[in-house]
Amino acid sequence: MMAARGTSVLSVHVRAAMGTEGCFAGLTERWIYGTKDMDQDTRWLTRYQDVMDFMEKNHRNPSRHRMEEHDMLNWLKANRKKMNAGELLEPRLGKFKELLALCEEYRRVNQYA
Repeated sequence: MMAARGTSVLSVHVRAAMGTEGCFAGLTERWIYGTKDMDQDTRWLTRYQDVMDFMEKNHRNPSRHRMEEHDMLNWLKANRKKMNAGELLEPRLGKFKELLALCEEYRRVNQYA
């Protein structure tokens, strides 16, 4: 697949796969392209809302086994690490604690325990 001038090969493959049932099916374009024009607060709130919407829609946490959910899982892990180090400040801290409460609600339970 040839990339157009000024377009990376990865973005061409992602655009080709977005409409199919491949591993990128269902991904929002924001996770792939659109965060360069935003400031940090807007980008954080956008990611927060995407993760919140995903969890409310699917009634589960993002999975490490699904490629299309890795960005959400990595975002959660990075923010959890910042929170534990004391680097996550208000108002992000309050919103993130709400998200963690939802994570705990949808936490996977071992059916054999």
